[in-house]
Amino acid sequence: MTATPDAVPLYGPEHAADPRHSFELLRAQGPVGRAEIDPGLVVWVITDYRAALDLLQDSANWTKDTRGWDTTVPADSPVREPCSGGPACSSPTERNTRICGRSSPTVSPCSILSICVR
Repeated sequence: MTATPDAVPLYGPEHAADPRHSFELLRAQGPVGRAEIDPGLVVWVITDYRAALDLLQDSANWTKDTRGWDTTVPADSPVREPCSGGPACSSPTERNTRICGRSSPTVSPCSILSICVR
């Protein structure tokens, strides 16, 4: 049995000083890595282009809807608001347009972080 890798912190002064190192540590875990995006909030991050395509194109097994995931995020967490409320970027509000820009109507960085098994 393979041990679960330690989550790579993607917040705080060390990450801010050298984010490239954080992402190198994530990629060293393989096509999927564990990251901590806020204290105690661990997510799986896709680090490989092919793996991301496979996951994003498989809507029978994976969802981009964050409603199940955002209930695990503490109310005072700074990642809660941008990652809550269902399929990210699905409504044409000014906030979604600003955050998502030209991305697909149902895909954003937050939804990619929170894709989960159906």
